[in-house]
Amino acid sequence: MRDAPAAEARSPSGLLRILGFWDGVAVVVGVTIGSGILRTPGIVAGQLGRPGLIAAIWVLGALLALGAALCLAELVAQLPRVGGKYVYAREAFGPLTGFVAGWSEIVSRGMTAAAKCVVIGEYLVLLAGRGSVRGLALAAALAFAALHWTGLRPVRAFQNTATFLKVAILLAVSALGFALGSGFSWELPPAAPRTALQALAAVAISFQVVSFTYYGYDEATKLGEETRDPRRRLPRVLAVGVLAVTVLYLLVNAAFLYVLTPAEMAGSTLVAADVASRLAGGRVGALVTAAALVVLAGSLNVNFLTLPRVGLAMAQDGLAPRPMTAVSGSGAPRTALAVATAVIVVAALAGSFQNLVLVIMSIVLIVDGTVILALFRLRRTRPDLERPYRVPLYPWLPSVVLAVYGALLAGIAVSLPWVVAVAVGVLALLAVLGLPFARASRAAGESPARLG
Repeated sequence: MRDAPAAEARSPSGLLRILGFWDGVAVVVGVTIGSGILRTPGIVAGQLGRPGLIAAIWVLGALLALGAALCLAELVAQLPRVGGKYVYAREAFGPLTGFVAGWSEIVSRGMTAAAKCVVIGEYLVLLAGRGSVRGLALAAALAFAALHWTGLRPVRAFQNTATFLKVAILLAVSALGFALGSGFSWELPPAAPRTALQALAAVAISFQVVSFTYYGYDEATKLGEETRDPRRRLPRVLAVGVLAVTVLYLLVNAAFLYVLTPAEMAGSTLVAADVASRLAGGRVGALVTAAALVVLAGSLNVNFLTLPRVGLAMAQDGLAPRPMTAVSGSGAPRTALAVATAVIVVAALAGSFQNLVLVIMSIVLIVDGTVILALFRLRRTRPDLERPYRVPLYPWLPSVVLAVYGALLAGIAVSLPWVVAVAVGVLALLAVLGLPFARASRAAGESPARLG
């Protein structure tokens, strides 16, 4: 940390404070737009079947994402510290809740990153025609770890470039769809008879899928100490990032529907590839696969960026090993990065993620619900905190977001009770493991590396 030029702006943690507004937007857009938008339109079309309903569910998903982002905007504006949601949970409910929230983020987001590494391995095997998926997944994880080891500046350049490319790809796919598609898919297909319960289940499944396709905007809050003027910029980053993703998602879905009928989309696991094949023939598979790699790379890069920041913040508060507080002169929390990389590598080598993803979703809903509750608690217990931004329509907007999270979790519990049971079990285990850390943290008092 001492080998950097003295003129460089540093946060209390020793991180480089060099990120601007558009860097933050690139993080939000880059991590949110992953492989989900290439796959989930087929699931939604299969459940709902009608273009109007499909568009409506994507708009509803956007409204939930925007509401949650506005809640996080108040939290990050009043506590612009490295670590994001961990910080808000700890500040509101104490070190034990912070321990559970922080480590659940590292484990669940580490598994999500591992899943992306595995998909990258699968796509590389498709392109090359040979190779080991797990070996290539490991290579992808180590390559990103090496990039982040070098510091924040090259990571920022990579993220901005990857986000620009993925936005260009989605715009190009949309433009081709509208230019070459027939538009016949906007005609309403004959509706299959459904009971009210079946229709409600279809909407619930679609909303769950869409909600998680929008998820990821919160990652920008973990960069509170690396963003210039974070109290003012990060609330705008969250709002603009979610709105940009919304426009892209609606545009892409409209273009897909301009080329394929909902029935054709319903049978597809990669709608973008089917659209490209319809427009340009069957020899575009490699091109679509390469585009999907770009989309995944930008999303995975943010996971490697933000996960170590959670570990760094926890270590500062005595809730993770003290060596994880180390930051290099180039702004890389290298020990925390090594821990995050180890989690990702182990998960990537473990195998199938289908069931784990459902557990991760349940953990995310519980932790994010706790963070929304933190907003209410901090309003009551910490009126002294500076709040340059306040969530609109308080307390109604955060209450609605919290209610929707509860409904989504209840929907998973009804359909797959074992998933929620495992998620609760994981959180309970983390609570038990965190008890000695929480006691030590309380005894030591506040971390010296706070806001500044």
